[in-house]
Amino acid sequence: MKRALIIIDYQTDFVAGSLGFPAARALEAPICSRIDAARRAGDDVIFTMDTHSEDYLQTREGRALPIIHCIKGTPGWALFG
Repeated sequence: MKRALIIIDYQTDFVAGSLGFPAARALEAPICSRIDAARRAGDDVIFTMDTHSEDYLQTREGRALPIIHCIKGTPGWALFG
């Protein structure tokens, strides 16, 4: 049976950007270690990415959480590490 490791939204804005926090940075080494192990085992590695556009603050989510983050194509949208 094939296995997959799924990394959910480990993006710059959630680690070191507008919604970042110190404990998120500490996850980098363990996440990288798990990615390496999964690749060595031949497992799939899947990354999800929270993605917004420039009009984020006008969206339903943006009105509820008015902090600009993960705008597609910006440094904060990129995977961290």
